[in-house]
Amino acid sequence: MDRNDRLVGFLGLCRRAGAVTPGFDAAMEKVKAGAAQLVLLAKDCSPKTKKEAEYFCGRRVPVLTLPVEMDSMVHIFKKRVAVLAVSDTNFAAKLRTLLQQQ
Repeated sequence: MDRNDRLVGFLGLCRRAGAVTPGFDAAMEKVKAGAAQLVLLAKDCSPKTKKEAEYFCGRRVPVLTLPVEMDSMVHIFKKRVAVLAVSDTNFAAKLRTLLQQQ
């Protein structure tokens, strides 16, 4: 199992646990509410989306780029997703660890 597969599998676990919110608008609502611990961007998200997410999050919420494309997450979220907000502290910490291992 390669590292991207582990990461995508862990994102699926986060979704099943209800710890991740897919979609730009929904994710930014989590950020505004103070519920987001981490915001993740797909590797192929647009520069505009990246810039807006970083602006919304400011210094309060870290924004990291995933090494996977939007199409790789279709089977998890049932749609193409460019932005994810992780609301659980432990899941966010594990995702950071997995991303550092890339």
